[in-house]
Amino acid sequence: VDGFGSFGERTLFANIVGDRKWEELRDMVFKAVNEEIPGVLRKDRKPFRPHISISNRDIPQGAVYEALRVFSSIQMKFDFEVDGITVFERSSSGLWLC
Repeated sequence: VDGFGSFGERTLFANIVGDRKWEELRDMVFKAVNEEIPGVLRKDRKPFRPHISISNRDIPQGAVYEALRVFSSIQMKFDFEVDGITVFERSSSGLWLC
């Protein structure tokens, strides 16, 4: 993890330093899910950006800039091991389900 970022004005995240291994993991998950439930996922055309979501559409519009200003003072940078993952699905009601 190295710092924070945002996707637009409604999603804050902790930045994961890019590595080919993250892309390989993404591709393996994509393949496994599509083998179980064909066609449920579509590949995103945007570049893959590994991250840890902090908030997603649950902060007031415009607040992301103040949050990033505060988070930038934290200087968060650390390594960690990943021993599991969870795939979430966004329901039609907007809730995230796993």
